Amino acid sequence: MSLYSKILKIMEEELPDIGPYILKKQLKDLGIEKEGVKAGDIPRISRALSEASLMFGKEKAKKVAKKVERVVKVKKLIETEKNPGKKMDMLMEMAKSRYFGGEWKESMKLFEDG
Repeated sequence: MSLYSKILKIMEEELPDIGPYILKKQLKDLGIEKEGVKAGDIPRISRALSEASLMFGKEKAKKVAKKVERVVKVKKLIETEKNPGKKMDMLMEMAKSRYFGGEWKESMKLFEDG
């Protein structure tokens, strides 16, 4: 199953009526083709979906972000990233996801780490 298919399944489960459309719109805004979703894109996608899901409440935004991040074990991905710039960008995206989900302390820690 592709990364896109895994994320689509999450969005269908969490927001059955509108989730797939939110995913499509966010990927378009990020300039990512559904066939081209890579592990390194997951922090950006997670942040974008979390922000878009915020209109359904902080808990929904948090749940969406964490489920999407589990698709590729984002924390491990960041730990093993060799490029400092990419690593910082991923940490910032995760920090924003936590912010939208109302997890202020974790968000601040990630901002500081980045």
